[in-house]
Amino acid sequence: MMYSFLPGYWAGLATTTGQWQLLAQAAITAAGIFAIAAVIALIGTLAAGDIKLFLAIGLLTGWFSWLLLVYALVMAYVLAIPHAGVLLARRRRTPGADTHLPFGPYLVAATLLVTVAAITL
Repeated sequence: MMYSFLPGYWAGLATTTGQWQLLAQAAITAAGIFAIAAVIALIGTLAAGDIKLFLAIGLLTGWFSWLLLVYALVMAYVLAIPHAGVLLARRRRTPGADTHLPFGPYLVAATLLVTVAAITL
């Protein structure tokens, strides 16, 4: 799926443009965020799908800058704040209510917003 598409795309782009340092930067960024996400998953707050998504996000944003990954993560949390507030209010009103917050959609939305902003600016 996307996890096997991005490395091939970046490798092809690095081959045709000669920008091997950007490929290395993307790989290092992806490996770093994957390691951090794996440690967080061992604590128990991330699922395996989120870890794979972090890997893809690291590959996508790492090509442009490792700092873009940080911006995407911060933006994902900012986007998730209203949903988290609703879940907290629901849990306060109904103690047994499901308060699971799906974080993947916010990660994808934030990554797309930050990447498009970085490309256009």
